[in-house]
Amino acid sequence: QRGNWNSRPTVRVGIVRLHEVVDIGAWNPRRYVAEIGLDASTAFVAADGGLFALDLSDPSSPVELSYLDLIDAQHLTLDQSHAYLTATGVGGDGWFDVVDISEPTATERVGGIYWPQPDAEKHAIDASGDIAVIADADGLLVLDVSNASSPEAKGRLAHPEARDVALVGDHAVVTFAASAHPGELGITVVALSDLSHPTPIGSWEAPSEVLSVAEYGGAVAVGTESDGVFLIDIGDPANPERIDHRSDLGMRVEELATAWPTIAAANLAFGTKVLSLHRWCLPPRHPSDRVGP
Repeated sequence: QRGNWNSRPTVRVGIVRLHEVVDIGAWNPRRYVAEIGLDASTAFVAADGGLFALDLSDPSSPVELSYLDLIDAQHLTLDQSHAYLTATGVGGDGWFDVVDISEPTATERVGGIYWPQPDAEKHAIDASGDIAVIADADGLLVLDVSNASSPEAKGRLAHPEARDVALVGDHAVVTFAASAHPGELGITVVALSDLSHPTPIGSWEAPSEVLSVAEYGGAVAVGTESDGVFLIDIGDPANPERIDHRSDLGMRVEELATAWPTIAAANLAFGTKVLSLHRWCLPPRHPSDRVGP
């Protein structure tokens, strides 16, 4: 909960059970919460301009393990032993930070990139293996993070107002704000075989604007303005195919988080709903670290 002038921001901890999410714990930062990533029983939280590590071994009583001061950390993703964070700082400066999280009690910034103003506003980030991708106001930015101490911006897909992005294998799935592109209501699949030249190769049209995307067991979950959550197979990236749909959520799906076989769909005003597929419905095409209950 991001909070405002009248309420403190809060990180809430819940346990997913059959047919319900039980709210059992909470932790309060000082000013604001931007984004959260989970790695087993450790939560990494972009908050108060930096990165917190929280021990959730006892989920009813989260314990702060460390805090790393960063410049206006806003967006966060985890991959193996690193956290990748990005921000559009005060005055329009841009920041990308690589943090070693292998020891949560002693997180360390090991590399990064600074872009002087004016820099495109950042909207989302994802990373997998040697690749990180950032959705921003100027499109999709692709980075090589194979050397954590010297990440390198490699290529860009120019297309204003990229809203969200998810990596699935060596492809990025991107959604663009319909306000900037009337009629573009779906997702675009971008090939990253050449990091310097990200290339759109496929698309899927949704019935209403797509607000969020997330990798889900080798497929991608897609959250929409008024039609719920779709599950899209990109096994053939040039021809994405709808394979499942949940339409009765009754809310704009502004955020998605996945941990096989669960999908959490969130809305600022209406909270979070957790969906799940039976494990035998869609075997993960590419095994993922995002494994849920």
